[in-house]
Amino acid sequence: MTAELITGLEAIVGAAHLIIDPGAQKRFLQDFSWYSPLLTEALADVSVDAVAQPGTQPELRGVLALAVRLRVPVTLRGAGTGNYGQSVPLAGGLLIDTRRLNRIIAVDDRSITAEAGCVFDDLEEKALTLRRELRLMPTTRHLATIGGFLGGGWGGIGSIAYGNLRDDNVLAVDLLTLEDPPRSLHLEGKDVDVVVHTYGTVGLITQVKLPLEPARAWTSAFAAFPSFEGAARFAWRIATDRAIAKRLLTLQESPIPSMFLPVRDLFRDGESVVLMMLADESLAAARNAARSMNGRLEPWPARPMPAITEFTWAHTILWSKKHDRESTWLQLGYSTDQGRFFEQTRAVKARFGSDVLAHLEYMALPKTGGAVAQGGHVIMDSSAEFLDLVSVFCKGIGVHVMNPHSVVVQDGGLVGQIGPVIEFKKRSDPFDLLNRGKLGAKT
Repeated sequence: MTAELITGLEAIVGAAHLIIDPGAQKRFLQDFSWYSPLLTEALADVSVDAVAQPGTQPELRGVLALAVRLRVPVTLRGAGTGNYGQSVPLAGGLLIDTRRLNRIIAVDDRSITAEAGCVFDDLEEKALTLRRELRLMPTTRHLATIGGFLGGGWGGIGSIAYGNLRDDNVLAVDLLTLEDPPRSLHLEGKDVDVVVHTYGTVGLITQVKLPLEPARAWTSAFAAFPSFEGAARFAWRIATDRAIAKRLLTLQESPIPSMFLPVRDLFRDGESVVLMMLADESLAAARNAARSMNGRLEPWPARPMPAITEFTWAHTILWSKKHDRESTWLQLGYSTDQGRFFEQTRAVKARFGSDVLAHLEYMALPKTGGAVAQGGHVIMDSSAEFLDLVSVFCKGIGVHVMNPHSVVVQDGGLVGQIGPVIEFKKRSDPFDLLNRGKLGAKT
């Protein structure tokens, strides 16, 4: 069957876009799941029979139809920046690299439609020609593909204004099922939720339609405070002030800023900092707020200094790992009530001290007009026992725990929301071929 698969794939995509050498395949068999020592060990020996790189929609359909006919497991992959092993194949078979499927199909004042392998920087550049910009994109915008972000991501640049991907930030998705033969589906509105952050387990994304907004001039800045609570109170003020236009709002507890080696001299010892992208016209209000709360607001240095986005979202864990290779992370989401938020953060600090350091991304809650603080906390003890201890304690005080040390969808962010996804997969992937092992019935 492997010989038949490889012969068939070569006929469809050509030998130049078919990788069967195990050495050449290695770069496709890992993502940033090495942030977790548990996943590093669990995903050490994965392999596939072939990596196919289709360049057109007919080629993609042909590759998928062949895999389904032969009942070969299939894993979809974009740029491979997932942090939970989303794109790492557990059952061998065929890995499809979508990056050659990178055409922008349509753009107007309200939306942009592109193939799954299109990179976000290209989408944003195209939108800006119409004086529009994306609502939401990953911090790895220079290499992240639109299909990969939908399948493995959740929030990013723009989340403080528009929330997560499921907050009406995806207008439509076209995908292929793994029925025999594959079938095309077009999903719109809330129907796209079964695709978002489900690790490419329910269908093969072919193209995506995203909303656009009027483009604005954004300035990167940071506010620094002598205490974590001071920084957190400032962050909440910015997050909930609708008069302040923002595109990024990240809180880093001391000593995390000292781990940001290229920019550590920007911060004083003991400072907790808030990293921001603000509209130019909102800078004065933010500076006044910082000053009134015993902090200082400074502009982010221009290039060649790394962009401020390189120290937010999952990049925080990259820097902490460079600082201490034994460190790891847990994703924690706190109460949307500010009073309860401070009770929870104080409880975590009282229990674990400097072994658990807060890194929080502020995200809008469009339905309520509020905000939520959640993010990958730096954990200085990476043992399974300590991670379990932190998880149990946090759950006990009402903190939502998203486990980045598991490859299973419902452990990493969709706890309690998995039923509709499983039901959809039963129809769209009846032979359980797509990213096998990442989606189960247990919640």
